[in-house]
Order: sequence, then structure tokens, then C-alpha cells
Amino acid sequence: MTRSLIFFIGFLVFFLNLNAQRTSIYSEINLHYKEGLRLFQEGVYGAARKEFEKVSNDQRLSFEPEYQTLKTNAEYYAAISGLRLQQDDADLQVKEFIKKYRPDPIAEKANLEVANHYFEQKNYDKALSFYTLLDTRGLASETLSEVRYKQGYAYFTKKDFKQAVSSFRQVSNLKTEYYFPANYYLGMSQYFTAQYDDAIKSFQIASKSKKYTDLIPYYITQIYFSQGKYDQLLAYAKPYLAGTQKIDKVNLIRRMAGHAYFIKKDFQNALLYLEEFEKGNTNLEEADYYALGYS
Repeated sequence: MTRSLIFFIGFLVFFLNLNAQRTSIYSEINLHYKEGLRLFQEGVYGAARKEFEKVSNDQRLSFEPEYQTLKTNAEYYAAISGLRLQQDDADLQVKEFIKKYRPDPIAEKANLEVANHYFEQKNYDKALSFYTLLDTRGLASETLSEVRYKQGYAYFTKKDFKQAVSSFRQVSNLKTEYYFPANYYLGMSQYFTAQYDDAIKSFQIASKSKKYTDLIPYYITQIYFSQGKYDQLLAYAKPYLAGTQKIDKVNLIRRMAGHAYFIKKDFQNALLYLEEFEKGNTNLEEADYYALGYS
């Protein structure tokens, strides 16, 4: 047997042993990862985090591409587990993960996860801080709609209607599951910022949803009254007042119709609507008494 053949056989044996060892180590690490996933899916986040940390802290295959992918995913799930456990360092860990892995898509996945977590917890300040960090380029339209809707809703709850309008407008034309709620809250935000014509357009879209159809007539009637468009108000409101559809704040719509007729000097109809309003309301204002008495 030649020296070169002996060397080749020795090298081959060494390589096979090394490969077998690497495979064994990877299998061991992968078992921890799979166990972590199982625990995570069952909501056992403390135990899951420990399994994921075993994966991310194992340095034996640190230069192997397969391990790097496993390590990145383990770090992601460890960070999210800490978040769901509401641990004190959860925010910091997620932010460090995002900073470490950008522009990898998994960084934006983590960002969206933590933003949605705080949104569901009704912690809108923290939710907004993470939605603002999110790189929305390349997001599917459904995901983008979710982000902008939730961002807009968070601003809406904080009464920052200008920012809410900006967020809702970005998704008001995307026909996803957020299409109608985005237009409803866009209309509300425009209403509160006196963008009345735009508010009516948004409300008209939202009114096609059963969820909002009963809520919108009051606001459109109020807009027409504020604008002094009494003919449009009456044309819009009378079918609701004459119909059987149960709508929100119907007595206040009846009141505005009565005052619109009073301003138009149609005192007979003014009295008709204002008397109906009076029957369902014990707290009349001075203007109501005046219109009732004059009519």
C-alpha cells in the first residue's frame, strides 16, 4: 500500500468521522429547537424559551449555514417567548434582535409580532413605537392593511386624529378585511377634524357594512347640520326617521330634522319632529324650548 493511499484512507476516515459527529451535534440541537416549537405552540413560553436558548447558545456548529438558520429562528422565538411572558427585558431583547438581523425579513416579522402584541394588550403607545419602526416595503397588501389600520386605530384612541387620518388613508382603498373598519374610523377622524366632505365619502363606504350601517346616519346628519345644508339633511334623514331600521341616536337625528325645518320656517314639520324628540328626551336645551314654543 503506497503512502499516498494510506494518507487518502486516513483522510477519508477522519472526514467521515467528522461528518458523523457534525450530524450528531446538529440532530441534538435540532431536537431542542423542535421541543421549543412544541412548547411555544402550546403556550408554555418559559420552558420554550429555555429550549431556544440552548440552541442559540450552542457554539459547536457556529460556522455551519444550517445551524445559523436554526440559531436565528431560535433567537426569534426566544425573544417572542419573553414578550408573551411579559418579562422586563422583552422590549430590549426584541429591539436588539431587530437591529441585529435587519434587513433580513425575520427582523420585520419580530417587529410586527411585538407591535401586534402591544396592540392586543391595548398598550397603544408601545404598539405605535414598534409600528413606527416597521419597514413596510415589500409587505403583502393584507399585512400592510393590518399595520396601517392598527396604527390608525392606536392614534384614534389617543385622539391624535390628524395622524389617524394619515394612517387610515393608506388602506382605505385596499379591499381587505380592514376595508370597512378603516373607512369608518377614517370618517370619524375626518369628522373630528372638520373634514366634513371627506368624512361623508368615507362614511358612505363604511355604511355598506352591516357593522357600521346603523352608526353612520347620526354623523352624516350632524355634518349637514353643521354645514347649514338643511335641504340635504332632510333628504338624507327623513327615510331613516320614517323607516323601521333601528339606527343609533335616532332621537338626536329627529331633533336636527326639527331644527332644520324650524330654520326653513316650516313650523308645522318642525313641531312634528321636535315633539317626537321631546317625548324621548327629558333634557331639552333652551333652543329646543324656543323652537317648540315658537312653532
